[in-house]
Amino acid sequence: MKEFREKVAVVTGAASGIGRALAQRFARAEMKVVLADVESGALEQAADEIAASGTQTLAVRTDVSKAAEVERLAQAVIDKFGAVHVVCNNAGVGTSGPTWMQTVDDWKWLLGVNLWGVIHGVRVFTPLLLAQGEGHIVNTASLAGMLCGAGAAPYNVSKFGVVALSETLHHELTLLGMPVRVSVLCPGSSTRTSPTLPATGPRLWAGPRPRCRVRKRWSSWGAASSRPARRRARWPTSSSTRFATSASISSRIRSGRNISARAWRTSSKNARRRCPRWTTCSSSCGKVVENQARARTCINRQELYCGVTPALAPAPPPLGQGMGCSWG
Repeated sequence: MKEFREKVAVVTGAASGIGRALAQRFARAEMKVVLADVESGALEQAADEIAASGTQTLAVRTDVSKAAEVERLAQAVIDKFGAVHVVCNNAGVGTSGPTWMQTVDDWKWLLGVNLWGVIHGVRVFTPLLLAQGEGHIVNTASLAGMLCGAGAAPYNVSKFGVVALSETLHHELTLLGMPVRVSVLCPGSSTRTSPTLPATGPRLWAGPRPRCRVRKRWSSWGAASSRPARRRARWPTSSSTRFATSASISSRIRSGRNISARAWRTSSKNARRRCPRWTTCSSSCGKVVENQARARTCINRQELYCGVTPALAPAPPPLGQGMGCSWG
């Protein structure tokens, strides 16, 4: 969709938070707005506020967890405006607490709104959008639909389900060449969900990019900023830093001070040979062995210090000769 003027937008959970902000934004785009929510008082207040700007509105109390009420919502939209172009399945609730303390009622209530509400919206409105030849579906999930945190198992499950449903629907419509598109909205914990959102609509990210292991392009998260990700701190790479580090390690070795195994590995070969603490066992896998006397004892006794089984370990040399390790 490229033109929004005089088009019809349906928003569930529109009495507050992101839903209310979406409805306000659609009104500024000169669209006709249908607001749906289970809270009658807040719903009427939000509808009156948007109608005061001259926007054509319709408020329909809807419990999205019930299929019959979502169907009734769709019929009310068709009866009032004759079409629907944008559907925002946004209604959502949450619980908190350890997984084993969430009751059956908690699971049914939360999944009924967060997941089944989206399922009902997709099932009811998608045929209408396909019949008229254009439209867009926006399903509200969460960052919890990509990354799991503690204390919100039902919420996480529901949001992962919304992401999976949205991606599946997108692939199906794309493969069939349908003119209807699907988006999934994944706001993070920094999203402002109060009724008084800024004039530009809901902010998907109020802070910097989250540090996470999900391998998605930053633009696909709907970020407000395209700032590149910060690189992790690494071992020094510049030549001057390497030389300074090597010199420092050699100095510590000569002075008899302890160094870490990591520093030992990065030091020069001559410095490693003079180190009183670390050496490399050449009888097996080349692991870094701490304490030469201990390495000598382990080899002579055929212990599993270096990961070599006694049956495969070399025959121990006479004490004081060879020792089986590359230290001089």
